[in-house]
Amino acid sequence: MNLSRYFGHKTSFLDARLYHILSNGQKNKRLYMDDFVNYFYIPLFESPPVVKASFMFRMLDFDDDGFLHARDITDA
Repeated sequence: MNLSRYFGHKTSFLDARLYHILSNGQKNKRLYMDDFVNYFYIPLFESPPVVKASFMFRMLDFDDDGFLHARDITDA
């Protein structure tokens, strides 16, 4: 993903996290429009707040252990 053109600065951490979530942790997986809509667009724009919060939690839970630790945010 190349989000830097939208944010105006390097976003490699955000790019990596978003790709990890959209690809369900599979490396080098192609992401199709249906995947993008189902795993990104709908949760963030057409879902209740709890679904949005869950997505954001997944973005911050870098080690995918189901908990947020200081290292999830500071070691990025």
